[in-house]
Amino acid sequence: MIRLAAFLASFVPFWKSSPPAHVREFNTLVRLRIPGKISSNGRKETPIYYEVKGKEFLSLLRQKLVKEAQEVLGAKTRTETVRELADVLEVLKTIMRLEKITPEEIEIVRIKRSELSGPLESNGGGVYIVQVDKLG
Repeated sequence: MIRLAAFLASFVPFWKSSPPAHVREFNTLVRLRIPGKISSNGRKETPIYYEVKGKEFLSLLRQKLVKEAQEVLGAKTRTETVRELADVLEVLKTIMRLEKITPEEIEIVRIKRSELSGPLESNGGGVYIVQVDKLG
Protein backbone atom coordinates (compact mmCIF):
# COMPACT_ATOMS: atom_id res chain seq x y z
CA MET A 1 0.00 0.00 0.00
CA ILE A 2 1.10 3.52 -0.62
CA ARG A 3 1.67 5.17 2.75
CA LEU A 4 1.00 8.86 2.36
CA ALA A 5 -0.51 9.76 5.73
CA ALA A 6 2.10 12.34 6.72
CA PHE A 7 2.18 13.83 3.23
CA LEU A 8 -1.61 14.00 2.91
CA ALA A 9 -2.01 15.46 6.40
CA SER A 10 0.09 18.48 5.41
CA PHE A 11 -0.90 18.60 1.74
CA VAL A 12 -2.65 21.73 0.49
CA PRO A 13 -3.76 21.35 -3.11
CA PHE A 14 -2.60 23.94 -5.62
CA TRP A 15 -6.23 24.53 -6.58
CA LYS A 16 -8.40 26.42 -4.11
CA SER A 17 -12.04 25.81 -4.99
CA SER A 18 -12.24 22.66 -7.08
CA PRO A 19 -9.74 20.12 -8.40
CA PRO A 20 -8.61 20.12 -12.02
CA ALA A 21 -10.73 18.18 -14.51
CA HIS A 22 -8.33 15.23 -14.52
CA VAL A 23 -8.72 14.68 -10.74
CA ARG A 24 -11.69 12.93 -9.13
CA GLU A 25 -11.77 13.49 -5.37
CA PHE A 26 -13.28 10.87 -3.10
CA ASN A 27 -11.91 11.37 0.43
CA THR A 28 -13.69 8.30 1.72
CA LEU A 29 -12.97 4.93 3.25
CA VAL A 30 -13.25 2.19 0.64
CA ARG A 31 -13.15 -1.59 0.49
CA LEU A 32 -9.62 -3.01 0.27
CA ARG A 33 -9.72 -4.00 -3.42
CA ILE A 34 -11.01 -0.67 -4.75
CA PRO A 35 -7.58 0.96 -5.34
CA GLY A 36 -6.53 -2.07 -7.43
CA LYS A 37 -9.76 -1.97 -9.41
CA ILE A 38 -9.22 1.72 -10.16
CA SER A 39 -5.63 1.04 -11.30
CA SER A 40 -6.73 -1.75 -13.63
CA ASN A 41 -9.93 -0.24 -15.03
CA GLY A 42 -8.32 0.65 -18.36
CA ARG A 43 -8.77 4.40 -17.90
CA LYS A 44 -5.14 5.10 -16.94
CA GLU A 45 -6.09 6.31 -13.47
CA THR A 46 -3.85 6.14 -10.40
CA PRO A 47 -5.49 6.22 -6.98
CA ILE A 48 -3.76 8.17 -4.23
CA TYR A 49 -4.51 6.50 -0.91
CA TYR A 50 -3.04 5.50 2.42
CA GLU A 51 -3.70 2.86 5.04
CA VAL A 52 -5.63 3.94 8.13
CA LYS A 53 -5.58 2.24 11.50
CA GLY A 54 -6.57 2.73 15.09
CA LYS A 55 -8.64 5.73 16.12
CA GLU A 56 -8.53 7.25 12.63
CA PHE A 57 -9.90 4.03 11.12
CA LEU A 58 -12.67 3.79 13.71
CA SER A 59 -13.62 7.43 13.15
CA LEU A 60 -13.76 6.90 9.38
CA LEU A 61 -15.86 3.76 9.88
CA ARG A 62 -18.40 5.71 11.90
CA GLN A 63 -18.56 8.34 9.15
CA LYS A 64 -18.92 5.55 6.58
CA LEU A 65 -21.83 4.06 8.59
CA VAL A 66 -23.70 7.38 8.36
CA LYS A 67 -22.93 7.65 4.62
CA GLU A 68 -24.15 4.12 3.96
CA ALA A 69 -27.32 4.72 5.99
CA GLN A 70 -27.99 7.81 3.85
CA GLU A 71 -27.62 5.62 0.76
CA VAL A 72 -30.30 3.29 2.19
CA LEU A 73 -32.53 6.35 2.43
CA GLY A 74 -31.91 7.09 -1.26
CA ALA A 75 -32.49 3.52 -2.48
CA LYS A 76 -35.37 3.38 -4.98
CA THR A 77 -35.81 -0.39 -5.40
CA ARG A 78 -35.72 -3.46 -3.19
CA THR A 79 -32.49 -4.55 -4.92
CA GLU A 80 -30.84 -1.18 -4.18
CA THR A 81 -32.07 -1.36 -0.59
CA VAL A 82 -30.57 -4.84 -0.13
CA ARG A 83 -27.27 -3.67 -1.61
CA GLU A 84 -27.08 -0.61 0.63
CA LEU A 85 -28.12 -2.57 3.73
CA ALA A 86 -25.32 -5.05 2.93
CA ASP A 87 -22.89 -2.12 2.98
CA VAL A 88 -24.33 -0.92 6.31
CA LEU A 89 -23.94 -4.43 7.73
CA GLU A 90 -20.33 -4.67 6.49
CA VAL A 91 -19.43 -1.41 8.24
CA LEU A 92 -21.38 -2.34 11.36
CA LYS A 93 -19.67 -5.74 11.64
CA THR A 94 -16.26 -4.12 11.18
CA ILE A 95 -16.96 -1.62 13.98
CA MET A 96 -18.22 -4.44 16.18
CA ARG A 97 -15.08 -6.50 15.53
CA LEU A 98 -12.75 -3.57 16.31
CA GLU A 99 -14.70 -2.59 19.44
CA LYS A 100 -15.01 -6.27 20.50
CA ILE A 101 -18.81 -6.03 20.60
CA THR A 102 -20.70 -9.28 20.12
CA PRO A 103 -24.03 -9.68 18.33
CA GLU A 104 -25.40 -11.14 21.58
CA GLU A 105 -24.40 -7.99 23.48
CA ILE A 106 -26.26 -5.83 20.99
CA GLU A 107 -29.31 -8.10 21.09
CA ILE A 108 -29.48 -7.91 24.89
CA VAL A 109 -29.45 -4.10 24.76
CA ARG A 110 -31.97 -4.08 21.89
CA ILE A 111 -34.38 -6.26 23.88
CA LYS A 112 -34.02 -4.11 27.02
CA ARG A 113 -34.66 -0.93 25.03
CA SER A 114 -37.67 -2.53 23.35
CA GLU A 115 -39.07 -3.63 26.71
CA LEU A 116 -38.56 -0.15 28.15
CA SER A 117 -39.86 1.96 25.24
CA GLY A 118 -41.59 -0.54 22.98
CA PRO A 119 -40.57 -1.84 19.55
CA LEU A 120 -40.26 0.39 16.47
CA GLU A 121 -42.76 -1.61 14.45
CA SER A 122 -46.12 -3.29 14.97
CA ASN A 123 -48.28 -4.80 12.24
CA GLY A 124 -46.17 -3.20 9.51
CA GLY A 125 -46.29 0.32 10.94
CA GLY A 126 -44.88 2.56 13.62
CA VAL A 127 -45.35 5.81 15.49
CA TYR A 128 -44.10 9.16 14.10
CA ILE A 129 -44.08 11.88 16.75
CA VAL A 130 -44.53 15.38 15.39
CA GLN A 131 -44.14 17.51 18.50
CA VAL A 132 -44.67 17.60 22.24
CA ASP A 133 -46.54 20.54 23.70
CA LYS A 134 -45.76 21.60 27.25
CA LEU A 135 -48.95 22.01 29.27
CA GLY A 136 -49.47 24.68 31.89
